[in-house]
Amino acid sequence: MGRQVRESREKGIPRKFQRAKEWIREHLQEDGGLNRLAAYMNMSPKYLSARFKQVTGESFAEYQTRVRFERARELLLDPNRKVAEVAEAVGFADTNYFSIAFKKHTGLTPTEFRKTFL
Repeated sequence: MGRQVRESREKGIPRKFQRAKEWIREHLQEDGGLNRLAAYMNMSPKYLSARFKQVTGESFAEYQTRVRFERARELLLDPNRKVAEVAEAVGFADTNYFSIAFKKHTGLTPTEFRKTFL
C-alpha cells in the first residue's frame, strides 16, 4: 500500500528527480546528504535544493527526514532489531537523539511505537 501511494505521488516527477529520491532512500545512513546527492546528480547543491523543492513539493531535508522516519517505523516492526540498530540504519549515530527525534516526528518513542504496533 505504501509503495502505491509513493508511486502515485511520483507520477508527475521527472525521472532525474525520481532517481534523486531513490538515492536518498538508499543512502539514509550516510553523512553529507545534499552535497553527496548533488555530486551524484552532477548539479550544484544550491540548484539541486531549489529544483528538488520545486519538483517534489518538499525540501531535500523534509523529504530525507520523512523517509528516514518511514524507514525507522518499518524497521522497528522487527522485534529482533535493537533500537540502536534502527537508529544507525537511518542515519542517527546517537540512539538518544534518535529517540527524541522519533518522538518529535511520530508522537511516540521507538519503544512506545513497538508496544503499540507489535
